[in-house]
Amino acid sequence: MEELLSVPLPVLLVGVAVIAFSLGRAVGRGEADEKGPSLADYESTSNAYADMASSTQEEVDRLVAKGKTISAVKLLREQSGVDLRTAKKLVDARRKLLKGST
Repeated sequence: MEELLSVPLPVLLVGVAVIAFSLGRAVGRGEADEKGPSLADYESTSNAYADMASSTQEEVDRLVAKGKTISAVKLLREQSGVDLRTAKKLVDARRKLLKGST
């Protein structure tokens, strides 16, 4: 305890501030992940899905139903040219839709 008291107060305060800042950033990252996609994200992904050929839609649904998410994402990217993030959102949305309809 005496060693702690021998540290100059400004140094101690800076140390506490750095720790508090680091903890706040770590907690903040977790909150961002929990928010999930916005309504605009769902609208843009559903529009992209609607623009695909029906055969591609059926194949994606078949892969999703079998639990082959990676294959479904790859197929979407190959057939539609969407980026990885959009393809993942589309597959997730289809999984939720198909799960709710059974």
